[in-house]
Amino acid sequence: MNAAISVEEAGKNLDDLITSVSFTHDEQILMRDGLPVAKIVPIIPARTMGEIAKLWKRFDDERTMSLEERNAFADDIEAGHNLYNKPVPYRWD
Repeated sequence: MNAAISVEEAGKNLDDLITSVSFTHDEQILMRDGLPVAKIVPIIPARTMGEIAKLWKRFDDERTMSLEERNAFADDIEAGHNLYNKPVPYRWD
């Protein structure tokens, strides 16, 4: 969810604002005179397939997720893997 706050308010509460953005992964729109002038966005690190495989091992447990949830998660991983392993068409203009 994007939230809008004034530049003045952001300046007064910058530490809290950055903490909020980093934990909620929500963007903050900075407003001046009622107009958007900047945006603070979270940096979300990319995951490699190796990192995802390690995470999967943590979740591959009935105590953490049901069989249905684990299978859905595995399907999502496979779909993502298939999506990113397709050749990228290049257009030469």
